[in-house]
Amino acid sequence: MFGFTASRVYSVHVPAKPGRGVEQAVFVPEGFSWGAFAFSALWAIGNRMWSAAIAMLAILALVAWLPDAASVDPALPGFLITLFSLYFGFCGNDWYRAALERRGYREAGVVVAPGLVAAEQRWFARHFAHGQGAPS
Repeated sequence: MFGFTASRVYSVHVPAKPGRGVEQAVFVPEGFSWGAFAFSALWAIGNRMWSAAIAMLAILALVAWLPDAASVDPALPGFLITLFSLYFGFCGNDWYRAALERRGYREAGVVVAPGLVAAEQRWFARHFAHGQGAPS
């Protein structure tokens, strides 16, 4: 209606080791992660974040076990799970960036685009236009 297109900011991570192709770039959106919020441990497993997945499962299991261990309101576990899910959602993409760094990736830059495909197109067009080659 007003010509406004919502855009997201993506950090771009490339392998730091020489000889590994820039085509292995990983784009991580800034902000809230709906996948980490809704699927927590499954999202972490899908992103090869094993310790985060184990921690998420342990927290959720502990909260689910809480009513049996202590005489608490039966609604408390649902409330706590919602709070932890929100926390996972707000921190998820930052945890993913840290996991990529531990795997040998470095942040190569930032790109703003309306979606992931557009972000990839802008990134690769910028770095391969006119024979520039791989990003530095």
